[in-house]
Amino acid sequence: MIRATVDDLFDKDLLDKAIKKVERKKGSCGFDGVYSQDVRQLWIKDGDEIEKKIRNSSYFPCIADAFEIKKKNGKKRNITVPAVTDKVIIRALHMLLSPQYEEIFSNRSFAFRPGRGTMDAIRYLRNKMNAGYDCVIKTDIKSCYDTIDHKTLFAILKRDISDKCIYTLLKRYIDMKYCKYNRVIKMRVGIMQGSALSPLLANIYLNEFDQMMERRGFQFIRYADDIVLLGKNKKEVQRAYAAAKIMLDQDLHLKLSDDKTTQSLRRGIDFLGYHIGKRSRYGYYKFFVSE
Repeated sequence: MIRATVDDLFDKDLLDKAIKKVERKKGSCGFDGVYSQDVRQLWIKDGDEIEKKIRNSSYFPCIADAFEIKKKNGKKRNITVPAVTDKVIIRALHMLLSPQYEEIFSNRSFAFRPGRGTMDAIRYLRNKMNAGYDCVIKTDIKSCYDTIDHKTLFAILKRDISDKCIYTLLKRYIDMKYCKYNRVIKMRVGIMQGSALSPLLANIYLNEFDQMMERRGFQFIRYADDIVLLGKNKKEVQRAYAAAKIMLDQDLHLKLSDDKTTQSLRRGIDFLGYHIGKRSRYGYYKFFVSE
């Protein structure tokens, strides 16, 4: 159970740190037209009223601004820019909830987590391969951020978070409206990308998958929506893939990409910009930057 309360959210030190983080990000303004460097004065003016509304569950986020960027594969991704006061609340929520969720997150997950990153994921994968798990399937979750099911995410958060104000606030940020091409749109599926909460919410959602896979005894590694399933033979790894596909589909309403790679590791594996292959004189797997 997550112990965070609305009193914790309005701790003066936490809010001051959140405001400083927003001030340092001198990016574009949101739909409210206010820039990050002006946030402190705005919070001095409106902070008490915002706190009052959050405490009685009458606060609704301002409409966010949205624009598109092109991904490497040519597809487009929506990026949202919340109003500056919402940036403070979002940042404070992240700083409050992240350490507590770290206590329950799987050690097979490596993206967007403090003290974990690409190199930790690569070392973990190499160590598993050296332990004999040298048959793998590389796959990813199709349009993960855009297809996260709100009803399922709300159920997870309601189970985890006992404070009604915190839960209601998170729910409203997940459901919040955004403006794109002069049209106001309400999020009905997926989570907005571009805020500090987005990666945390994705990890909260996908931790359900991680825990289910661990309980079934499957070997895997997850970096955001990229997944490597491991086995000591092809049959074992195919069984893990079939289970992962069913779990994601039935429990989380997500789909694995049709583009998957099954391979034994005589030629090694490329993952997160690195190649893991047998170049050690003793036959152990080592990793190198992919050429």
